[in-house]
Amino acid sequence: MGVSDARHRPKRRFPELSSLAGLSVKIVCVGVISCLILAALGYMVTGGRGSITGSTMRDLYAQQRVDLVFLGSSTVYESCDPAAFDAELDISAFNAATPAQTMRESYYQLKEVCRLYRPGRVLLGVDPWRIMEPIERDSLSSSYLFDNMRWSAVKAEFMADAFDLDYYPSALFPIVRLRENVTMKDIEDAIKGRLSRRDNSTKLVNPSRGGAVDLHYEGKGYVANLQAIEDGTLPEAPPLGFSGPDSVAAGPMGYLTKIGRLCEENGMELTFFQTPLLPGATEWVGDYAAYHDFIADRAKGMGAGFMDFNYLDPGIIAYEDGMFSDLEHTTADFARRFSDVFAGLLAGDGTERGTGAPTREDAFFTGYGTYLDLYKAVASTWVTEADADSAGVASVGTASPEYRVAVLTDDEDMEPVRTTDWQTGREAAYPALEPGDYIVTVEARPLGDEEAEPKGNWKELHVD
Repeated sequence: MGVSDARHRPKRRFPELSSLAGLSVKIVCVGVISCLILAALGYMVTGGRGSITGSTMRDLYAQQRVDLVFLGSSTVYESCDPAAFDAELDISAFNAATPAQTMRESYYQLKEVCRLYRPGRVLLGVDPWRIMEPIERDSLSSSYLFDNMRWSAVKAEFMADAFDLDYYPSALFPIVRLRENVTMKDIEDAIKGRLSRRDNSTKLVNPSRGGAVDLHYEGKGYVANLQAIEDGTLPEAPPLGFSGPDSVAAGPMGYLTKIGRLCEENGMELTFFQTPLLPGATEWVGDYAAYHDFIADRAKGMGAGFMDFNYLDPGIIAYEDGMFSDLEHTTADFARRFSDVFAGLLAGDGTERGTGAPTREDAFFTGYGTYLDLYKAVASTWVTEADADSAGVASVGTASPEYRVAVLTDDEDMEPVRTTDWQTGREAAYPALEPGDYIVTVEARPLGDEEAEPKGNWKELHVD
């Protein structure tokens, strides 16, 4: 009886262990679901409409090939239109610059491009701040790029290099970082942007420049800047104060060396370039000649070329109204002309060596002293608007300027048909013009300084 009872006695269970296991499964499930929700929200918000980096990275992954790649920050993606380089060089170019991209982000962006494609040439926008500012961990500039990169060994390496462990939740789940600034309306708009094919039809948000401005994503990483200086007021900005090698931070130089090594290992030609600043604004950098020489020496030591477009002969590109939105960001109108010239230089046009990387000694480039002679006295003077009987004028970089406006025929003779007296006002009136095509010019000089050589610029005018 006892044996039988023992044989049929039910097995003893441990309800407390069973409950613990069930609870653990529930916790894991809740955790996984929470992570998926956080990841989905982060994906929607960071890559929805209005994201420059999101638009650029989605486009990068959609390319068939990339032969030439640009790296840098907003000064690069607003200045260099790959379409001009495609047409001139018969290649497939891509602008992989992103907002506030440091040298570290440039390095990992280049690694990501090399993982996907086989570019033969790398054009690296240097910018003074990119070599002067220390590179911080857990920075938003890293987050912008990391948020929109696809998972790979490159992204994992980037995460380990750019973020501390306690920042991983913010890096992996951007909604955690953005939770205080994101509303349900933002999430709804982001979802609509993800579902729509018209991601580029609205204004973009540039976080490195304080929010929304008139920017439009054109494709292949190029962003058209539609916001221009109109009143001639020099934008306020704290001077950078470059004075020589002592102004350079070690972090950016380390990643610059890594970029050079990566290019060498993959057989890519590396060229540094400096986008043009608002004429006369190079003093904002500090000792600009010292900055130029430092980059030129660094490039030479790495076997790279250096193209400084603040040393470009000003006759190559006409600087006029609507060319910049601040000290360093070019507008879409100017970017088109700049890209055409840049692409032409890469093609070797006008250079005897035809290396594609002319220096300031080449015919297209000039000494810094010549640049200052042309622009320092009247940093930038232009015709803001013109019609049949008046013209608006502006100047930056000159204390108390006075202006003289002349209207010329738009032909080979360029005969003057109207000329005003020197005046301090920003609107110059003249007798009405007959229908036809004209050139409206403005000269400026410091008030009352009759010895100063006046300098200025021009604008085309058509009168019906």
